Amino acid sequence: MFLAGETIFYPLHGIGTVVGIAEDGSYQIHLAEENVNIKVSQKGAAAIGLRYPLTKGDFFQQLEAGKTAQIPQEKPWRQQRKENAESLKSGEIKQVASVLRRLEEKERKKPLSASEIRMKRLARQIIQSEIRFILDIDEKKAKELLANFMNY
Repeated sequence: MFLAGETIFYPLHGIGTVVGIAEDGSYQIHLAEENVNIKVSQKGAAAIGLRYPLTKGDFFQQLEAGKTAQIPQEKPWRQQRKENAESLKSGEIKQVASVLRRLEEKERKKPLSASEIRMKRLARQIIQSEIRFILDIDEKKAKELLANFMNY
Protein backbone atom coordinates (compact mmCIF):
# COMPACT_ATOMS: atom_id res chain seq x y z
CA MET A 1 0.00 0.00 0.00
CA PHE A 2 1.29 3.43 -0.94
CA LEU A 3 0.90 6.61 1.07
CA ALA A 4 0.25 10.16 -0.05
CA GLY A 5 3.48 11.91 -0.93
CA GLU A 6 5.34 8.75 -1.91
CA THR A 7 7.10 8.42 -5.24
CA ILE A 8 6.05 5.45 -7.36
CA PHE A 9 6.96 3.88 -10.68
CA TYR A 10 4.05 3.31 -13.08
CA PRO A 11 4.89 0.93 -15.95
CA LEU A 12 4.50 2.56 -19.39
CA HIS A 13 4.50 6.01 -17.79
CA GLY A 14 7.49 6.25 -15.47
CA ILE A 15 7.88 8.06 -12.18
CA GLY A 16 4.89 9.58 -10.43
CA THR A 17 3.78 10.81 -7.03
CA VAL A 18 0.83 9.65 -4.95
CA VAL A 19 -0.85 12.99 -4.31
CA GLY A 20 -3.71 11.56 -2.31
CA ILE A 21 -5.92 8.64 -1.51
CA ALA A 22 -9.59 8.94 -2.46
CA GLU A 23 -12.47 7.95 -0.16
CA ASP A 24 -12.85 4.70 -2.09
CA GLY A 25 -9.18 3.88 -1.32
CA SER A 26 -7.89 4.49 -4.84
CA TYR A 27 -4.63 6.30 -5.42
CA GLN A 28 -4.57 9.75 -6.98
CA ILE A 29 -1.29 9.91 -8.85
CA HIS A 30 0.48 12.75 -10.63
CA LEU A 31 2.66 11.59 -13.54
CA ALA A 32 5.25 14.31 -13.98
CA GLU A 33 6.53 12.99 -17.35
CA GLU A 34 3.11 13.52 -18.93
CA ASN A 35 1.91 16.20 -16.49
CA VAL A 36 -1.37 14.38 -15.84
CA ASN A 37 -3.26 13.20 -12.79
CA ILE A 38 -4.80 9.74 -12.78
CA LYS A 39 -6.76 7.58 -10.39
CA VAL A 40 -5.82 3.93 -9.84
CA SER A 41 -7.65 1.50 -7.57
CA GLN A 42 -5.54 -0.43 -5.09
CA LYS A 43 -6.50 -3.65 -6.85
CA GLY A 44 -5.61 -2.12 -10.22
CA ALA A 45 -2.28 -0.88 -8.84
CA ALA A 46 -1.18 -4.45 -8.15
CA ALA A 47 -2.42 -5.66 -11.54
CA ILE A 48 -0.51 -3.02 -13.54
CA GLY A 49 2.69 -3.41 -11.53
CA LEU A 50 2.77 -0.10 -9.68
CA ARG A 51 5.92 -0.18 -7.56
CA TYR A 52 8.43 1.90 -5.68
CA PRO A 53 11.38 3.14 -7.77
CA LEU A 54 14.41 0.87 -7.71
CA THR A 55 17.53 1.67 -5.76
CA LYS A 56 20.47 2.95 -7.79
CA GLY A 57 22.29 -0.37 -7.49
CA ASP A 58 19.27 -2.49 -8.44
CA PHE A 59 18.42 -0.20 -11.33
CA PHE A 60 21.86 -0.36 -12.94
CA GLN A 61 22.11 -4.10 -12.29
CA GLN A 62 18.82 -4.65 -14.15
CA LEU A 63 19.80 -2.24 -16.90
CA GLU A 64 23.08 -4.12 -17.42
CA ALA A 65 21.24 -7.46 -17.47
CA GLY A 66 18.86 -6.16 -20.15
CA LYS A 67 21.70 -4.68 -22.16
CA THR A 68 23.69 -7.92 -22.17
CA ALA A 69 20.77 -10.35 -22.49
CA GLN A 70 20.94 -12.76 -25.38
CA ILE A 71 19.03 -11.38 -28.37
CA PRO A 72 16.87 -14.19 -29.71
CA GLN A 73 16.59 -14.79 -33.43
CA GLU A 74 14.10 -12.54 -35.11
CA LYS A 75 10.56 -13.82 -34.83
CA PRO A 76 7.54 -13.09 -36.98
CA TRP A 77 6.74 -9.37 -36.57
CA ARG A 78 3.39 -9.91 -34.80
CA GLN A 79 4.92 -12.22 -32.23
CA GLN A 80 7.88 -9.89 -31.68
CA ARG A 81 5.61 -6.84 -31.35
CA LYS A 82 3.47 -8.66 -28.79
CA GLU A 83 6.52 -9.73 -26.77
CA ASN A 84 7.96 -6.20 -26.87
CA ALA A 85 4.64 -4.72 -25.71
CA GLU A 86 4.41 -7.21 -22.83
CA SER A 87 7.98 -6.42 -21.79
CA LEU A 88 7.26 -2.68 -21.79
CA LYS A 89 4.04 -3.18 -19.80
CA SER A 90 5.93 -5.16 -17.18
CA GLY A 91 7.90 -2.07 -16.20
CA GLU A 92 10.87 -4.29 -15.33
CA ILE A 93 13.95 -2.36 -16.34
CA LYS A 94 15.73 -5.53 -17.47
CA GLN A 95 12.92 -6.29 -19.93
CA VAL A 96 12.54 -2.68 -21.05
CA ALA A 97 16.30 -2.41 -21.68
CA SER A 98 16.17 -5.65 -23.63
CA VAL A 99 13.43 -4.23 -25.88
CA LEU A 100 15.46 -1.07 -26.42
CA ARG A 101 18.58 -3.06 -27.28
CA ARG A 102 16.69 -5.40 -29.62
CA LEU A 103 15.15 -2.45 -31.50
CA GLU A 104 18.51 -0.64 -31.67
CA GLU A 105 20.11 -3.76 -33.16
CA LYS A 106 17.27 -4.15 -35.66
CA GLU A 107 17.51 -0.48 -36.66
CA ARG A 108 21.20 -0.93 -37.52
CA LYS A 109 20.16 -3.51 -40.12
CA LYS A 110 17.01 -1.90 -41.53
CA PRO A 111 14.56 0.94 -40.83
CA LEU A 112 12.06 0.36 -38.03
CA SER A 113 8.32 0.41 -38.59
CA ALA A 114 6.26 3.22 -37.07
CA SER A 115 5.11 0.98 -34.19
CA GLU A 116 8.69 -0.11 -33.49
CA ILE A 117 9.82 3.53 -33.42
CA ARG A 118 7.08 4.28 -30.87
CA MET A 119 8.13 1.27 -28.77
CA LYS A 120 11.77 2.35 -28.85
CA ARG A 121 10.81 5.88 -27.81
CA LEU A 122 8.64 4.52 -24.98
CA ALA A 123 11.40 2.18 -23.76
CA ARG A 124 13.82 5.12 -23.60
CA GLN A 125 11.24 7.27 -21.80
CA ILE A 126 10.58 4.58 -19.17
CA ILE A 127 14.28 4.06 -18.45
CA GLN A 128 15.15 7.77 -18.50
CA SER A 129 12.29 8.58 -16.12
CA GLU A 130 13.72 6.29 -13.48
CA ILE A 131 17.31 7.41 -14.16
CA ARG A 132 16.30 11.05 -13.64
CA PHE A 133 14.64 10.22 -10.34
CA ILE A 134 17.37 7.94 -8.99
CA LEU A 135 20.26 10.24 -9.88
CA ASP A 136 18.33 13.52 -9.56
CA ILE A 137 19.47 14.76 -12.97
CA ASP A 138 17.76 16.56 -15.84
CA GLU A 139 16.38 14.99 -19.01
CA LYS A 140 19.39 15.88 -21.16
CA LYS A 141 21.84 14.24 -18.76
CA ALA A 142 19.60 11.18 -18.45
CA LYS A 143 19.54 10.81 -22.25
CA GLU A 144 23.33 11.09 -22.43
CA LEU A 145 23.82 8.61 -19.60
CA LEU A 146 21.50 6.07 -21.21
CA ALA A 147 23.15 6.47 -24.61
CA ASN A 148 26.60 5.97 -23.09
CA PHE A 149 25.46 3.01 -21.02
CA MET A 150 23.78 1.29 -23.94
CA ASN A 151 26.78 2.18 -26.18
CA TYR A 152 24.93 3.97 -28.96
